[in-house]
Amino acid sequence: MYWRDAKRETPTMSSFAMRCRPAARYGLLVLLGATVLAACSDLGDPPTDPDPDKNDAPVVAAVMPDSGAVGDTVSISGTDFGDVAGSVMLGAANMTIVSWNDLLVRSIVPEGAVTGSIRLLNAGGTSNAVSFRVGSGGGGGHPLPVISDIVPLRTVVGDTLWLNGTGFGTDPGDLRVELAAASGRVEAPILSWADTQVLVEIPQTAVAGLVTVTDGDRSTEGIDFDVAPELISFGSDLLNAQRTQGLFVAQGCSACHFDRQFGNNGFSVGNPTDIRAGGIHGPAAVPRHAEQSLIIRVLKGIEPGIQRMPQGGEMPAAQIRIVEDWINQGMRDN
Repeated sequence: MYWRDAKRETPTMSSFAMRCRPAARYGLLVLLGATVLAACSDLGDPPTDPDPDKNDAPVVAAVMPDSGAVGDTVSISGTDFGDVAGSVMLGAANMTIVSWNDLLVRSIVPEGAVTGSIRLLNAGGTSNAVSFRVGSGGGGGHPLPVISDIVPLRTVVGDTLWLNGTGFGTDPGDLRVELAAASGRVEAPILSWADTQVLVEIPQTAVAGLVTVTDGDRSTEGIDFDVAPELISFGSDLLNAQRTQGLFVAQGCSACHFDRQFGNNGFSVGNPTDIRAGGIHGPAAVPRHAEQSLIIRVLKGIEPGIQRMPQGGEMPAAQIRIVEDWINQGMRDN
């Protein structure tokens, strides 16, 4: 009988590794993957905007005035209104929109409106609420006028101020024009009153501030006005008859612009009529409107295509203000 001495084989380390290598490699990959995922999770999500076209909700900063009657115009200022008109709500009433831009909306108190909160709505959402009181006011519930502009924007006390706009009516009734004063507000004496234009005299106690129309309980949106310190005389402040003194002499203006026919560019500073007529660039000044006058823009160096004057230098701001005041005061030949 053939006898074989059976021996129990003990697997070697190398043979074990060979058999286990695929499983080990798989386990290593799983471990590495988990490590990478854990590391990535610590970095946070990448900065993405899920809706880049979404607008921010509007924010109302102020409502002026904060009370009014049906038909009154209300100015709403703030941010993120957008350039496309949305809607304005006073409680449950939809207000009529007069104008709309990203920072300012003007709307009208509608029929049936009651005291409540004003909210502005656009594509970004609904704004915060601002309280607004609706009442009949001292004007018997009639809408307040709307001031579009005032002329001039700066002049001396005692001078005439024009208020242009709509809805003044043919008679002031309970309405009055007020200017800022050191003690608060001062009423301006009325010179004439028409539906689209009111003329008043600048009161002696007036100071720089807002011009408004009020019925006692309500006031229109104000327009900034400044008070000039003194009346400007063309003959002594700008150019005297002998052309020997005045601002235009000191700055050399009269040396070049002495005559409309022979002066530079057909422009003369010899008298108010010549200054108003201007030269080859057109009228140089608009009485009562310094901000629209070519001579002011040239002196400030802000008129495209025309060299700043006086040539070779700059007129000090304080002297330019004298010329502005003279124009705003009506370009008097005095």
